[in-house]
Amino acid sequence: MARRAFLFPGQGSQFVGMGKDLAERYPEAAAVISAADAALGFPLSKLMWDGPEPELTQTQNVQPAIFTVSAAAYTVIERRSGIRPAAVAGHSLGEYSALFTAGVISFEDGVRLVRRRGELMATCTEQGAMLAIVAENPLSVWERLRERLQPGPRDLNVANYNSEGQIVLSGTVEAIQAAAGAAKEAGAKLAVPLKVSGAFHSPLMQSAVSPFTEALVRVPFANPVCEFIPNITAQPERDPERICELLKEQLTGSVQWHGTIQYMIAAGIRDFIEVGPGKVLSTMLKRSAKDMQLTLRSAGTADEIELFLKSDNA
Repeated sequence: MARRAFLFPGQGSQFVGMGKDLAERYPEAAAVISAADAALGFPLSKLMWDGPEPELTQTQNVQPAIFTVSAAAYTVIERRSGIRPAAVAGHSLGEYSALFTAGVISFEDGVRLVRRRGELMATCTEQGAMLAIVAENPLSVWERLRERLQPGPRDLNVANYNSEGQIVLSGTVEAIQAAAGAAKEAGAKLAVPLKVSGAFHSPLMQSAVSPFTEALVRVPFANPVCEFIPNITAQPERDPERICELLKEQLTGSVQWHGTIQYMIAAGIRDFIEVGPGKVLSTMLKRSAKDMQLTLRSAGTADEIELFLKSDNA
């Protein structure tokens, strides 16, 4: 059997109603979601299932919501099949779902951490925005934009290296607007403003680092039970102290997602399962590995998990 990796989505994959079918079909998923409500001290499940959407998409709410659904989906897979991945990685927020799956942090610690992370990131949202650049060579587009706009070190940065054909820029509202206006001339096929509340993964998140460090030091970190690939380095990391440091760096540093996928493929991973809501990571993976013989599956809804479990046992 091919080596398998579980991938976990980040902010943007949410939708009202997510996780409800898991809780209704699988008692173990219902227990995870109830544990989130208890750990946070408010009914996150009601917000996930009933909305309203504007409240769910607030950074401090959506981060624990996506983490909870991803953890619930993984728990069902693990309990019903015994399947464990050879490697895990998560996109931005999804890194915490990967850490839970790898046994580095407990579920309760994880859901409280991402709630705190979201609260702190929400305080850094003034004058920040993000822009997705789709191009044949997005790094060339980025170089041309820098030459033309000459942004300051805090004004405009690459937040995400998502795939061969996509990067995401993060910076001040003014710099992002200027980049959006100049992107086509710089060679971009598309320049799409993201519906986010701040300049995530940029120096504009710096004020969140110190208080988030205080939250991190209160959480015990264990050695991962499988290969864990952090966003910042795109290389496996086993040392709990180093993992903790990389989580701090991730607030202001770039998500090396394309590098993460390339590392996994080079390490022999051929079977990729996106665990959690949506199919964002599966779509990006298809763009990054057009000529590779890979198996790509999603396991975020009850029906998808049922199909995955049946196909894996066939």
